[in-house]
Amino acid sequence: MLSEVKRFFKEYGSWQEPYRDYLFFGKVTVKTVHETLLLKDYEIVSNHYLFGKRVNSREEAETAFRRFLKESREVVEIPPDHYLSSVGLLLVSENPIEVSNFFERRFIWFGIKGKILTFGINLSAEGISYPEKLERESPELVRFLNSLLKASRV
Repeated sequence: MLSEVKRFFKEYGSWQEPYRDYLFFGKVTVKTVHETLLLKDYEIVSNHYLFGKRVNSREEAETAFRRFLKESREVVEIPPDHYLSSVGLLLVSENPIEVSNFFERRFIWFGIKGKILTFGINLSAEGISYPEKLERESPELVRFLNSLLKASRV
């Protein structure tokens, strides 16, 4: 289960299994460098985190997400040249769970230092679901998550 997710985080970042009360915790740091005439102008650093939790119902998922919002703030690191970081809670379940309200966006220093997207994703036997706000906010992140999770099974 989730072998592709685990492989990606181990190869490009870090992976802990289990992590506290979660199935796993993964972190990947992405660096984007802007150059002009082979000179580095600036570098943007983004951290992407993924936690995993098995749930059986919408009520369990809501409780897990509220707790996750508090606990994830302890883990998030804001790099000096930060633009966007994401913190996801992968809710693994047998049946689909509605996650449309599992989304929070926080701006850092009035947006000058970027933002953090915190969200829940449901991976069930029927597929992947995520908040529509996440797709509007970061379609690239949704494409990445879909490609990473498409080979995963519950």
